Amino acid sequence: MKIAILGNMDVEAEQGVEIRRYEITAFYPNEKIDGLFDRIFVSNCLPELDRDAVMTFLEKARKALVVGGELAIQVPMAEWAARQLFTNKADPITYYMLYGNDDHPFKACYTMMQLRTLLARANFNVREATEAILKLTTTAGEAIDLPVHSLVAVKSNDFA
Repeated sequence: MKIAILGNMDVEAEQGVEIRRYEITAFYPNEKIDGLFDRIFVSNCLPELDRDAVMTFLEKARKALVVGGELAIQVPMAEWAARQLFTNKADPITYYMLYGNDDHPFKACYTMMQLRTLLARANFNVREATEAILKLTTTAGEAIDLPVHSLVAVKSNDFA
C-alpha cells in the first residue's frame, strides 16, 4: 500500500506500507505519480492553498490515486469559528482556524457544504463526512483540540 501525506501528520509505520510526504503547495510538480497511491491524507493544510488552486490540487490528487483509492481531508470548521466570532467567544484557536499561523497562513476557510461541493466537482464520491477533533501540539508543547471537518472521498473510476 502506498500513502501520500500532506500536512503535519504522524503515521505509524507498518510492514508493506510506503509513505511519502509532500507540501501541499508542491504536490508532485515534477514526478510522474498518476495512479500511484492507495490513500492520500490532507491534514489541516488545504486552507494554505489559494482558492483558485484548490481544484487543480484536487484534480492532481484524483489522478495520483488508484481506482478505489481514498482521499482523506481534515480542515478547520468554518462554521465553528464563525459561531465563536458571532457569540463574542473568539480565542486564539478561533483565529488560528481562520488565518493559520506565520509558518502556514490560511488563504481560505471551508464549510462542510463547500468541501462536499469541491470534491463532487473533482469527480470524487464522498463516502464519509463528519466532524472530528484534531489533536495538535504547539511548538511550546501545549496540546490543542481543533474542531475539524473530516471527509473521506473515493476515486470510483477514471472518467474525466
